[in-house]
Amino acid sequence: MSSGQGGCSNCATSGFRGDQPALIYLMVHYAMQASKVGICNLDTGRIDKHRRNGWVLCETYQFDLGVYARAAEKATVALWRARGDDWQQALFSEEEKYDGFTETVSLIRADSSLTSPDALWADVLTSIKDLGL
Repeated sequence: MSSGQGGCSNCATSGFRGDQPALIYLMVHYAMQASKVGICNLDTGRIDKHRRNGWVLCETYQFDLGVYARAAEKATVALWRARGDDWQQALFSEEEKYDGFTETVSLIRADSSLTSPDALWADVLTSIKDLGL
């Protein structure tokens, strides 16, 4: 079964491994006024790659198995998208596509209010709890 990122997620020998320990994380890019939820296996350097691109790590939560991190990420993104048009992926132009852009959300709502990273992390924790993880 493909995760949409090239190849079979069950038999891949590189990339994210669902059978290995993993993190779900929340990062913020203050210049873009955006936040992202993401997943990675431990000690992969993925978070450091985002940091080099201006993202700031806010929170992490560790799972024994990556499949749980993937489920929590998917549930969190679905929660954000279900809130409406101003909760869609934060993409300001076609040139600004970045690693993990489909898991982002703008911090600025349609009414010009700001959503805090703490509120977004609460959504991640709610997703984890709702999934029984």
